[in-house]
Amino acid sequence: MESKTHPAADVSAERNERFMGHWTRARVQNTEIYSAIRQDLSKNLNIVLPLIQDETKYAFKELNIQSEWTSVNINSAMLRMIALISGRVFVGSPLSRSEEWLDASINYTRALSKVQDDYLGLGPVLSNIAAPFLSSVWRARGYMTKAQTWMRPLVAEILAAEKTMDGPSKAGVTGCFISWLLKYIPDAHKTATRVGEDQMIVSFAAIHTTSNTAAMAILDLASRPQYIGELREEVETVVAEEGEQHEDGNVYLGKAAFAKMKKLDSFIKESQRFNSLAFGMRNHALQKPQSDGDLVTPAYKLLSNATFSNGIKLPKGTRITFPHHGQQKHVNNEQVFELRKQHGSW
Repeated sequence: MESKTHPAADVSAERNERFMGHWTRARVQNTEIYSAIRQDLSKNLNIVLPLIQDETKYAFKELNIQSEWTSVNINSAMLRMIALISGRVFVGSPLSRSEEWLDASINYTRALSKVQDDYLGLGPVLSNIAAPFLSSVWRARGYMTKAQTWMRPLVAEILAAEKTMDGPSKAGVTGCFISWLLKYIPDAHKTATRVGEDQMIVSFAAIHTTSNTAAMAILDLASRPQYIGELREEVETVVAEEGEQHEDGNVYLGKAAFAKMKKLDSFIKESQRFNSLAFGMRNHALQKPQSDGDLVTPAYKLLSNATFSNGIKLPKGTRITFPHHGQQKHVNNEQVFELRKQHGSW
């Protein structure tokens, strides 16, 4: 833990390097993203949650399930569903439902994954030389450029509106997250270029990780039907007790309602423990995982020489990483999917 919190250790520097951030613009230092999520989005969850639930219903309708039992490609379905939901929150409709936006927000991450593959294959020195000529880099830049173009009218509209309003847009209004981002960006950088970068970074961080987590949880549930009855009963009970009917006739759940779904929370946590997210966790020296031991946490890069409390000295540029929790051989019952032992909610 000391190596993670050491002032010389920086996870952003490592990610920026392996995703060739100078060329792809996949920077993770844009602090307004974290501020907008922590300070504004988190505080307004009760207002944002109905939007998420509304978009979830829309996404389910898109699946066009005609009978009780229908085969669905769960990975593709979850990917599109999460892209729709996150887009509704981060850019607002109608842009969030645009096929072009969905394509860019989903495939920007895929493009960066290929950039990472190229980086790991070439190494730090050669990748810096080859970056301007790599198709993966230009593909990622293309999606970023599209996002910046789409942000121009939205940013201009929001900035103009804020001159006549007292502060940023209210939660729930289309473009409110963009307004929150702009609140933390210096005036000289309040541009569509900066906001477009932020939007693609948010998509990169949110869509694939969330869709993978949801897909694996559903697959875990399908393979363990003994939990279905209890989970359904818990959800139905919470909806009956906490559901609020809005003017549109639909029933929505607030933040407090989700906190009551202890069993569902426990199931998802165990699914996450059981299925590690490998994206972005590949060993720096390997092009792809070769064994369980190659799945590691995101690397931290030392930006200066560091001396740790045990006397170990590491030079500037050293990368530090750890075995992923799901792959550690000393973890008890790592191959046993057991909610009662792991989380105590059942």
